[in-house]
Amino acid sequence: MAKADTYVLGLFLLTLGGFIQGLPGFSVLGIVPNLVFATLIIFAFFWQNFGTYLSLALIGALTLRFGSIFSLEMLVFLLVILGIFFLRVKSFAARSLLAPLFVFFGTLVLYLGLDPSFFLQNFALILSEAIYNSFYGLGLFGLLYRYETI
Repeated sequence: MAKADTYVLGLFLLTLGGFIQGLPGFSVLGIVPNLVFATLIIFAFFWQNFGTYLSLALIGALTLRFGSIFSLEMLVFLLVILGIFFLRVKSFAARSLLAPLFVFFGTLVLYLGLDPSFFLQNFALILSEAIYNSFYGLGLFGLLYRYETI
């Protein structure tokens, strides 16, 4: 698979995730999974080039529309995403096990970094979102792995 094709696939998945996530009423049992965040974490296990990954992370952050073009929320989002990029592993067995765990713990770290008091007051809700994000991430990992090996 050509690198340009995988980049286009990445852009498509981020755009689709941002669109779906932004739809009014999109929720699973009242919880809105962060599809863009989970998608970017899973991408960290497939994109090896930092420049490519950084461009996808910036595009993903912009699809979430934090308000202003640059905000503290966007900075925290990017720091968590880029931190996971540098922590990831490359062997399949470790990737398939760790990718959903990185999504789970990444979600917790994101909320903790954004607003610690909100995190503590709404821990059950955030934990539910982390679980949803992890299941989505696991499914996306499976699809990308299948696509990567075609």
